[in-house]
Amino acid sequence: MKQVFALLFIPFLIIPFSCNTKDDLCQWVTFNNQAWNRFEKQKFGLSVMNTTASFDMKLILRHNDDYPFDNLYIHIVMEMPGGEERIMEKDFRIRDALGNFLSGDRNGYRELSFYLFKDLNFSEKGLCSVEIENLIPKIEIPGILELGLCLQKSGRDQGKKR
Repeated sequence: MKQVFALLFIPFLIIPFSCNTKDDLCQWVTFNNQAWNRFEKQKFGLSVMNTTASFDMKLILRHNDDYPFDNLYIHIVMEMPGGEERIMEKDFRIRDALGNFLSGDRNGYRELSFYLFKDLNFSEKGLCSVEIENLIPKIEIPGILELGLCLQKSGRDQGKKR
């Protein structure tokens, strides 16, 4: 009887910790040398299947204490499934005015998320391509571990798990 109870109870432990629904999409790039080269554009491709909901697109940066700058300055080119292109530049704060990192230590790394787009609507299903270029004028930026791009239904809080 105890074995049957245990087998029936296990799915209820696993289901609440699943962080993605069918409409949540995340992709990650890991920087093997923990540095982002100025001329390495990061490319993401998210498959959009829902055209009835609004989505938020977030950039997630994982870095360590070797990150030397107060900000991350990037250029973004997004191509929607229907071919529409959106281009923008963003300057995200990494440190406060006193030079302290805005994110806490998570056992050797830090994580910040930034909205690229809020309430984004897709008129067609297909591949949403996003290219992100580092615009900080140094050959390499040390201290960058991973870059994530997440697309989730608007109005929900995205967990930090992948």
